[in-house]
Amino acid sequence: MPNKIHPLVRDLYKRVIVMGYKYPPPEHALLSSGSGELDSPIETGIQYVRRKWKDALRDPSNFTPLYGSRGDDVGGEDNVLLNENELRKSVGRGRAMVREMEGIIRLHKYRAMKQRYSDR
Repeated sequence: MPNKIHPLVRDLYKRVIVMGYKYPPPEHALLSSGSGELDSPIETGIQYVRRKWKDALRDPSNFTPLYGSRGDDVGGEDNVLLNENELRKSVGRGRAMVREMEGIIRLHKYRAMKQRYSDR
């Protein structure tokens, strides 16, 4: 039986992937040629984002299960509603992280343009 992914979680992951294409590669993932300049990336922004978010989504400490192993409710209807609320809060925090990613992308673009067009 395939793993069930809640639609809200799937939507959040899609948003992350779209942002990941524009995300700058992390500085620790860049090679240096020895001249002090950063060269080609070892890992692109999308690869970095995909790896980090998949690790976070697969980590069992980041969530409480909504369903049992066979898809049946765990602990009755009240517990499922509680877990649904927790899931929505977690997705809200994830969306806040997507907005943070957007801010990092904008800052990276701003710094690149400032460096490119500023009078020194």
